Amino acid sequence: MRAEGEGFEPPGSLHPRLFSRQLQSTTLPSLHGTLPVYEVRRPGATGSAFLEGEKYVKQDNKRRRTFVKRFVNPLLRNVARSSRGPFALLRHVGRRSGKAYEIPIMVWRVEDGFVIALTYGPHVDWLRNLQAANQGSLRWHKQEYVFQRPEFIDERAAMSALPPIIRGVLRRFGTHDFVKLVSRPVG
Repeated sequence: MRAEGEGFEPPGSLHPRLFSRQLQSTTLPSLHGTLPVYEVRRPGATGSAFLEGEKYVKQDNKRRRTFVKRFVNPLLRNVARSSRGPFALLRHVGRRSGKAYEIPIMVWRVEDGFVIALTYGPHVDWLRNLQAANQGSLRWHKQEYVFQRPEFIDERAAMSALPPIIRGVLRRFGTHDFVKLVSRPVG
């Protein structure tokens, strides 16, 4: 096992909920050899007192992300332009390039905005772009919304805003990170 500071950056190190927790890594067997697994524990925890549900398996998502970007997202853009389902178009500006982006994303309406499940984790580019710009817009059900910086929210609060079937799917896939976009309609 390696300790923090021995040549690797722990996943979630910039995530406010995981900041200042200790990490340990080990490996798991897989079809592609072994994958490192990072377990997050509270400072001062000893032995096997790890937080349940906070394991991060470091995997290469590049192929999956490329497939989604080139084939799935163009189809979902058309769905998001309609007024059906949880799909929306999220618009943001690249933090380095300054390029405007529009991505389809699943959102769930709450009283003062929207909840988004971070199925790829808290280090996705669109989220980092929104955090850097402190603003963005969202087109949902043919209505435009603007919002400020996204806020990380507690898993329990986020899950309560979601439909039961979606809660089950997200639990099954180990999604524990959520953001809330406090927004207001334009016009």
